[in-house]
Parts: sequence; C-alpha cells; structure tokens
Amino acid sequence: MSTCIAHNISEDCIRYTKDLTIPLEKYQTGCTSEWRYSSCYAYDINVTEENLNLLVRDSDFFNTSVVVQCNDWMYDTSRTTVNQEFGLVCDKYYMNNLATSLHIAGAMLGYFIYGPLSDRFGRLKSLMIAVSTLVVFGTLEILAPSYLLFAIGRITAGSSRFGVYSIVFVLMVEHVGPSKRGMVIVIFYVCYCIGYAGLAPIAYFIREWRFVQFIANVPALFAFSYWWLIPESPRWLISVGKVDEAENIIRKIGRRNKADVPEKIFENMYMQVKEESSMNEKQASTRKEPIARAAMDIFRFPNMRKKCSIACFAGASVYISYYAFMLNTNIGGNLYVNVALSGLIEIPAYITAAFLIETWFGRRYTFFGGAIICATTAISGNFFPKCGSLLWIRTTLFLIGKFGVGITYFIVWTYMTELYPTTVRSVGVSINCMCGMLGAVFAPQILLLSQVWEPLPMCLIAVCKMTAGMLVLLLPETRGRKLPETIEEGEAFGRKENKSTNRGKFVISAVNSAQIIRIKHYKAMKDEQFI
Repeated sequence: MSTCIAHNISEDCIRYTKDLTIPLEKYQTGCTSEWRYSSCYAYDINVTEENLNLLVRDSDFFNTSVVVQCNDWMYDTSRTTVNQEFGLVCDKYYMNNLATSLHIAGAMLGYFIYGPLSDRFGRLKSLMIAVSTLVVFGTLEILAPSYLLFAIGRITAGSSRFGVYSIVFVLMVEHVGPSKRGMVIVIFYVCYCIGYAGLAPIAYFIREWRFVQFIANVPALFAFSYWWLIPESPRWLISVGKVDEAENIIRKIGRRNKADVPEKIFENMYMQVKEESSMNEKQASTRKEPIARAAMDIFRFPNMRKKCSIACFAGASVYISYYAFMLNTNIGGNLYVNVALSGLIEIPAYITAAFLIETWFGRRYTFFGGAIICATTAISGNFFPKCGSLLWIRTTLFLIGKFGVGITYFIVWTYMTELYPTTVRSVGVSINCMCGMLGAVFAPQILLLSQVWEPLPMCLIAVCKMTAGMLVLLLPETRGRKLPETIEEGEAFGRKENKSTNRGKFVISAVNSAQIIRIKHYKAMKDEQFI
C-alpha cells in the first residue's frame, strides 16, 4: 500500500500489484471466455517493498517473461473441500481423482473379502465386521491430517462400504420368496437413489467436507441394530446344515406374519440337507476343483469364452459410464441441483428396466436400448453450452443419458449370472465383477482427459457404451429359458439350434456335436486325474 501512495496510484492497489506480478490466463466461463489472473503461476520476481518501488517506476526493470509455479494459494472460504485441505491444485489436480479411484479399488477388494466371509461365517456376523471396520477406517478418512492417510482411509473405508452394501443386499434377497424378489430389489435400489440424491442438500447447507463425510457414514451405524432386529438368513443356515435354527427362524417369521407354515417345507429342508450331505460324501474321495481350473473351463471352449469376454466388456462399460456420469455433474447450472437430479433419475430407470426385462424386449434388447440412449446423449450433450438459454437442453440430455446408464446398471449382473452353467457360475460372475470394478477404477482417470479436450471423456465413454450394447446382441436371450447346469450345456447354450421335426425337440448341429464330444472327452480326462 505504501508503494501505491508513494507513486500516487489512486486506483485499486491490490489489482495494480497483481498486474505487475501475476500473468493473465484465458479461462472458459460458460458461454464466453475471459482473462483472469493465473491460479498456478506468477512472474519470477522477488516481491519486496523495494522491488515493487523499482517495478512501479519502470515496469521493464524485471524480466516478466519467466513464470514460476506458486507454492501457496488463497481459497474461497465460503466452503472447504479436499482440494483445499491437501492442496490438490495445479500440478496436483489429478490426486483427488486418484483418491476416488483408490476408493473404488477398495470396493473391489471388499468383494474378495466379504463375499467368502459371509459364506463361511454367516450374513449377520460378516455385516457386523464390515460395519465395525467402516467405523474405524471411516473415522481415519474423516480425521486424516495428510493426503497419504486420507488415501489409506479411502481404500479401507471403500472395502468396508462395499461389504455393508453387498451383505445387506444378499440378506434382504434371501429373506423373501422368488415371487417378491424382483419387487424387493427395486425397493432396495430406490432407497439407494434417495440416499444418493440426499447428499446434495446436505452438501449445500454444510460446506465443510469433513462434516459431510461424517453424515454420509452415520447411516451405516444403524446396521448394528440388525443384530437384534433381523434374523440370520435361513437359506444360509440350511446351506451349512443348521436346519433346526432355520426352522425356528421360519416359524418365528410365520407367527409375526400370522401365517401358518406348512410342515412340508421343513420336510423338504431336511431332505435337501440329507441329499447334499450324501453328495458331499460321494465327493469326499475326490479333490475339489480349484477356482483356477473352473476359470480354465470357461476360457477353454469357444462359446463360453465368447460369452465371458462380452460379459466382461459389458460390465466394464457399465461401471465406467455409471461412475463417469456420477462424477461429471459439473455440466452447467447449479451443481447441487445436478447431483440431486442425477440420483433421482435412476429411480424411473430401475423401474423401467425391471419391467422391460420380463417383456418381449428381454435382457438383450433392454440393455442395448439403455446403452444407445447413454451413448447418443453423451455425445450430443457436448454440442450445447453450459449456460444461456440452451443450458436446459444440455441438462436434459445429461439426465436422459443417466437414465440409460441406470437401465444397463440394473440389468448387467442379473443377465451375466444367467449366462454361465451352474458348475462355474460363481467363478464366471466373479470374473465379470472384477472386470466391472476395474472399469470403475479407471473412470475418474478418464475424466481427467477433459484437460486435453473437454468433450473427450464423454466421447470415449459413448464409443465404449455403444460397442458394449452391440456386442450384447451376440449373447443368447435368457428370459424364460432353462439355465445351463453343466459344462456341456453351457457350451451349447446360445449356439444356433435346429428344431428336429421327428423328435419334437431341439438338437445340436453337427459342428456343435463335435464340440460337445470334445468337452466330454476333456471331462473324462479330467475325472481320471482324481481316480
């Protein structure tokens, strides 16, 4: 200020000093571009009172053609973000997206931890473990004093969050009958969408990211009450031979619903356990087929290899597009409104998908339709500005695209599960899930390509989504069809079939028959290894 007074500068002194020390950069602001002071660079000048005096007298005194990167920043104090807290700006701009990728990678890790855990120790015990670890690592995520600890918290809390999500989903599905399962799944997704959209008003009124993160973790604490409110899954108890416990739970549920449980149900339960026990005794002398061998079975034969490869690509495209649309809500207008609408639009998407997959459209054409909707809107939205009278068109196209993403997200795992034979179904679904989660890990990094060309990320996602939609049309339709149980049936499932008029049933063509003979020969050779 004294420099400005000494040289009779009556205009804004701070602005005049910035003109002398900070270069201007061109920024795109909505429909127009404007020149602003650089947020990351300054002239290579030692800013002191004496140097400013020299600079004001003669602006050519210093060489202002050389710029250096700033080492300190001033932020908008109306809110605090992760970027502000850990200085994730300028050359560190990618580290926020990296933390998001680590969080998704943690979710993939949770799939391999909590899936086997819940199968071995039960749904409720595993849920309590997942919630407990979420409390611990979620607290680390919130209170982390450095970016390193924050990143570690994101990974570990991500695995715990996925554990809570997946176990609650399984527990819910296993407590209802097949006739109500579809409706319950839709209700589950609707609740998820409400929670998703509910974060927008919370973040709007609470501008401190640590408090927002804390509020987002609080609902998981209510899962502790499930230990007393919700019984263990009867289906899991039966699968591990605890039929008496399962019977007590089923009778208790019947009394609460004022319904009589037929004794035949319990007779069937005991018979099922005896049959499984007898089967296990027969297989006791043989070595259990390892996961690696089951994976080899999938990729050894061309038809199953084709189906698995397409399913992997489709799963990856679904997760990439879902997380890209979720994270890329800065499309113009109010950011908080965009986030809320992005969550709410998934509700009609899931309901529409649940209806269409049981109609003539089936799994394939419903997925294809959702993929095309997503791809076309992802590209066309780039032709409209983020401001002005056409902003509503861009926002509408974004929401329509998210609607298409929601349709494919609802379908993909139900459909992929139905493609594999029973003997390798769990391994096949695990492979597809891993591919999908890997796609999700890369989604935040793909969004960084907007630094090269702003429409580039959405164009890449559109191409990926459209390719997946067309490839899915090569898969067999599974609606209303008997699912394959053996390797032979799995290889034949989806091949061209010719109807035999003299036998009144489908027979496999000569080429396919030769392939089945090879499968049987391979299976016989494999069985000989265990004799």
